[in-house]
Amino acid sequence: SRRGGCMDYKTWDEFWAKFLQITFHVQNPERWPSRERRAQWCLSHLGVDSGSKILNVGCGDGVLDICFSRLGMDVTAVDRNPSVLLHAKTEDDTRRVNFVVSDLRDLNLPSGSFQSALFLECSGLVKKEQDLQLFKNIYEWLRPGGKLIVDCPLSEELSGSWSKVFPEGELTFNHSFEPKTRMFRIEPSFKDLSGHIFGLMDPLRDSLPGLSRYYYPKAEITSMLESVGFSVRDADRHYYGEKYFAVLAEK
Repeated sequence: SRRGGCMDYKTWDEFWAKFLQITFHVQNPERWPSRERRAQWCLSHLGVDSGSKILNVGCGDGVLDICFSRLGMDVTAVDRNPSVLLHAKTEDDTRRVNFVVSDLRDLNLPSGSFQSALFLECSGLVKKEQDLQLFKNIYEWLRPGGKLIVDCPLSEELSGSWSKVFPEGELTFNHSFEPKTRMFRIEPSFKDLSGHIFGLMDPLRDSLPGLSRYYYPKAEITSMLESVGFSVRDADRHYYGEKYFAVLAEK
């Protein structure tokens, strides 16, 4: 952990990834049913058959990928947090998901390897040129006719805060959204059972504590995908409802 000002900080690998992506959700009875519905939503757009090869970049806890595998898909799921993917492997009852630990900016895969790809809940976490390079890479990794789904939130309430108590301690989230810059920031803090409070320091976009994310307008992300070579159309209503949009890009 690191200290900055009056606050101690821990990185994603030290604490936050496993806590936010596993501990926070693991007791939620909707954890698996919601991912099963999300898998069906994705497959309705991708139009793939059993045995198809799907790439999920920024897979998080891997539950969605296990749902795909249960439906007969051959899934490669990539995320940068080893502790989260290690847990995902214990939950994979199919033993067929290929979990890959890698920063998406460093990921290197063979050309033409996949029929489909997903980039969900991850756009805008890095700089625009880095997202654009990932889209170029995904284009190369897809087979001709392959499809990619990309999504992004439309907006957020301007600011807010909430807390939740866990057996391990108390989590507090402060968040804010600036409409002019379309930047969303979250600054989580955690008070453990000893009373020690620490925040998150492992940013992808900048050197600030917490997490910053740029919310792409649909027209901008569509233009980026088209510049790579994709043809793009709107996806059907997002599984999160009207606060998100999704586009379907085809090679």
